[in-house]
Amino acid sequence: MRIMITHRTADRLGRHILLTMAALGMVACAGGGGGGGASTPVTTVGNTVTPVSPPPPPPPPPPGPSASSAEFTRNYQLGSIHADAAYTAGASGAGITVAVLDTGVDGSTSELAGRVSSRSSDANTSRNTPVGTDPHGSWVAGVIASNFDNQGTVGVAYASTILSVRVDTAPGNCGGDTCISSNLAASAIDYAIAQGAKVVNMSFGEQTGPQGSAFEAALLRGVRAGLVFTVSAGNEANNADTWPAIYAIDPRFTGSIIVAGASTATGALASFSNTAAGAANLYIVAPGSRIITGCNNGAGCSTVSGTSFSAPAVAGSLALLLQAFPNLSGKQALDLLLRTADDLGALGTDSTYGRGALNLARAFAPVGAVAVAQASGAAVSISASPGSYVSTAIGDAFAKSDGLRTAGRDSYNRLFAVNLAQSFRASGASIIAAEPASITRSSDINLPSFAQGTMHVSAALANGAIDPADHFHWMLSNGRSGDLSVSYERGGMSLAAWKGSGLANPFFAKDVDAFTAVAQPDQAMRAAFARGRFRFTAEAGSGKRLTPDRMQRQDGSHYFRAGGDIDFGGATTSLSAGELIEPLGPFGSYLPQASGAALPSRTGFVSASSRWTVAPGVGFSMQGSVGQTKLRGAFLSTTTTVMSSAWRLQLDGNCKAWGLACSGVRLSLSQPLRIEQGSFSAVLPDTPTDSGDPLTFSNRRFSASPSGREVDLRLRADRSMANWGVLSLEGVAARQPGNRADAPAAFGVLGGWRVAF
Repeated sequence: MRIMITHRTADRLGRHILLTMAALGMVACAGGGGGGGASTPVTTVGNTVTPVSPPPPPPPPPPGPSASSAEFTRNYQLGSIHADAAYTAGASGAGITVAVLDTGVDGSTSELAGRVSSRSSDANTSRNTPVGTDPHGSWVAGVIASNFDNQGTVGVAYASTILSVRVDTAPGNCGGDTCISSNLAASAIDYAIAQGAKVVNMSFGEQTGPQGSAFEAALLRGVRAGLVFTVSAGNEANNADTWPAIYAIDPRFTGSIIVAGASTATGALASFSNTAAGAANLYIVAPGSRIITGCNNGAGCSTVSGTSFSAPAVAGSLALLLQAFPNLSGKQALDLLLRTADDLGALGTDSTYGRGALNLARAFAPVGAVAVAQASGAAVSISASPGSYVSTAIGDAFAKSDGLRTAGRDSYNRLFAVNLAQSFRASGASIIAAEPASITRSSDINLPSFAQGTMHVSAALANGAIDPADHFHWMLSNGRSGDLSVSYERGGMSLAAWKGSGLANPFFAKDVDAFTAVAQPDQAMRAAFARGRFRFTAEAGSGKRLTPDRMQRQDGSHYFRAGGDIDFGGATTSLSAGELIEPLGPFGSYLPQASGAALPSRTGFVSASSRWTVAPGVGFSMQGSVGQTKLRGAFLSTTTTVMSSAWRLQLDGNCKAWGLACSGVRLSLSQPLRIEQGSFSAVLPDTPTDSGDPLTFSNRRFSASPSGREVDLRLRADRSMANWGVLSLEGVAARQPGNRADAPAAFGVLGGWRVAF
């Protein structure tokens, strides 16, 4: 059990201790003296007892290695496994004991000074010589725990403790190599259990067969005690299962043994390394060719190769994880390394590279969805949904705020400081790309109605030909490829329906308000009634949005609006009001419900526009829209009124009236939809100082307005090509695109061609 003393508690406790010490001092003085130890350090002034000032606190520990540290760069192994990511997170391996079952470890060298446990031993009690003549064990231990001391190189878990247990025998019939005794190894495993080791490294290489019942029984005891084992794959360049690596897939030990193959500085499998073979699911690759280790002040370093030096890199990585995340079991830490390995070779787990290359940067990052606790006791699972984004109307409102910095737990229950703003990435889309170039073809069919009215059928297609006799069948079966609209008119009344992909939406033929535009509808219906100079309309529509992989269409929006137009003196003025409902997030955002960052919203809006002729062949129009939005997600909501707006000023001209070689020209100045005022609110856990601290919650509130204001200038010219349709060219300039104050001005040119058939 860990007992945490807060700053305030420590102050109170300190005062109680000092008062108690002072009282004891006065009792001793009153008693006339006596022996039995040093007196309490107090100074008496009159009747006042003043405690002597305590000594200053010890200096903070020196910072850990970085990617630019000389010791780090001297050994490519550390950079290859991205050990600096662990060091940046504060991991060093301190407090974790790694048992090295080998030829013994010489702790007298400068690089291993203070790193080797005084309880290191020789499993051969009759020999009782913990350090042999073969430096293999010292080299292995150096990979794990070489000191960070501005000399030589540094170990992966440079502050961990090495429990060395010597298990070698005389070379005998081992072909000149050091022989490992399976019986001594069995005793060593039991010793490692007794001494509280967390990780056991066995750089044994290829053995001739099963290691015997004594070894297997000890291995099972180690597994049951929670130990995890790193085993070298062997240096025979075999593509078959070898011992003791094959124990990794023995059902008795599965999940507690990881096999390490060797890679080179380029990341390729070393020519001498045994492959994953049948242990692929529990095999990982780590650098093992030309590794710098065995450094000693003034005596230089050794350069060694073999899977024997890949396994300790994995063992050190396990020590870093177990220290940094005390909640992890050994099996979880081992699984984490396998799960976060970089895939190599054939896609997925393969018989050569197994799970891939060791990557501590990924292992020290959240894995899976991050669950953020709520004050209610529930938890919200936040995952990075592919392709999710927030609308440019919100811009960088999330990114520029620190209000969403909090703490969450990943799928391994590890506590991380997280910034939920990363779940609300601003859309990379620019208003410049809002009207992509397209080629369309359309036709109108007028049919006499049976009720003295007129029915119109219109179809548009992005590309390809339409059989005029097959309009209905083609459009109804493949509505996403084009548009189909049907309308009926009688007297002053009209009914219209449209479905398609937005190539020729008849309801957008005239100026449409910004809120209906961001709904991105793919179907709509409208009823209208005209009388004299007045026209009243009511319209409803909805839109589905494709997922980023374009495999599924999701419910994206529903809208309703109603309004009226009035014509007088050559001018038309319109006023409308409506509501926009967006399950996937406000103003055209894409935040799926499954991501946990969903922000379903409702926006009520009003829009007004006016158009009139200012000179022969020249028309001027202006439009403005204002909306009020409410949203409530799993942890984020609006607590104040969120107001948004958009406006446009536009000048249209007849080129012939101006003597230009075009059929029409348009100049517009506009502000796309933008949140003008309001705030978001969230009650989130504060990031605790220690993973064992209880969570506290605070109410965060931050502005919903982006930092910038986009303003677009557009100049468009159309040229009639007679029977070949109309060719369009448009230039666009955008100030602070995406409503980001730091965004440079953007420029673009758009082209299009429209032809009727």
